[in-house]
Amino acid sequence: MNRIDRRNGLAAGEQADLPHENGRDSATNFRQFAHGEEHISHTDRDAARAQWARSIPSFPRATMRIAYSTQTQLQDGLFHGTCQAFPTVSAAARTRPRLRATMREGLVDAVATCMKEHKDLPPPDRAPLGELLAPPVLVAAKLALYQTMRDQNVSNVALAKRMRTVEGTVRRLLDPHHRSQIGNLEAALATLGTRLLVELRRA
Repeated sequence: MNRIDRRNGLAAGEQADLPHENGRDSATNFRQFAHGEEHISHTDRDAARAQWARSIPSFPRATMRIAYSTQTQLQDGLFHGTCQAFPTVSAAARTRPRLRATMREGLVDAVATCMKEHKDLPPPDRAPLGELLAPPVLVAAKLALYQTMRDQNVSNVALAKRMRTVEGTVRRLLDPHHRSQIGNLEAALATLGTRLLVELRRA
């Protein structure tokens, strides 16, 4: 696994795409600046510093919860459930456990569609009402990886390069229906500077 170089926010061996300024290559200026060389001009140094600051990726989500509020009503002897974050996730069942199981299956299909269409995951409710609907732990880890990659603008190929593997491995890690090893997902998340936490609640 490639080490992340915290000086420039890039994986070791990668370089920021810096334009030419003042007739010199700002990438060269930055390398000199990063290694503490003093012979470049103040103008070049300031330009390299500004370009370096803009090259550092932003990480807008300090934490991410993969769970969504649901609303349940009892009508005509059936429990009806809906999920505002994913309008397509709705079901009806005679018992609450069966309703939860059916909606969980629907949630997996809904997030798979979201990933296939390259869309951001809906943010969870700040003040959740009703029961929380969460996918299986393995799927939740895949969703965390998917959204983290989108937040950091990291492609499958770029992540595979950092992990010293092939793009197909990353593609399988992102497939909600593929039974990946949780350890591999944790390794991928660690490569992006994040880690997975599991929360336990009473059913």
